[in-house]
Amino acid sequence: MSFASLACLSGIFAATASLFAKLFTDTRTEYVSSVLQQLLVPASMNDKVPVGDVVRMDDLCMRVTGGICFGLIFASNAAMWSTFTKALAKSESSVKVSTINNATNFFVTAILGNLLFNEPLTLRWWCGASLIVLGTLLVSQRQGQKDKQKTE
Repeated sequence: MSFASLACLSGIFAATASLFAKLFTDTRTEYVSSVLQQLLVPASMNDKVPVGDVVRMDDLCMRVTGGICFGLIFASNAAMWSTFTKALAKSESSVKVSTINNATNFFVTAILGNLLFNEPLTLRWWCGASLIVLGTLLVSQRQGQKDKQKTE
């Protein structure tokens, strides 16, 4: 894999870490927990389980779902750092790797937020995000030119 592919992949892992952190703390996690409960407790058993046990099962499923999200935060961060350091090792410029990583993280986080949490992505947001990435690219180009001049 090229350094650019690894940098993109590390940005995607960083975005998924943010996603799992939000799921860990968000009330929408209750939906995921209820799906998990439906998978663990067949519908035929719901009539046979006393109400107190069902409440405990809800709580257990919520804790398991939260624990999974919490674990996935660390797994995503570990994968991000692993791919990021591999990208740094393959690249001549750490600025390029950081730029690609940050841009990918920025846009993937926004798209996931929009798809999963209905967070708005207005034209103003897209313009602002594009200008941030463009500015970062310009700075990295300038840094690359300075590095090239030093070696000559």
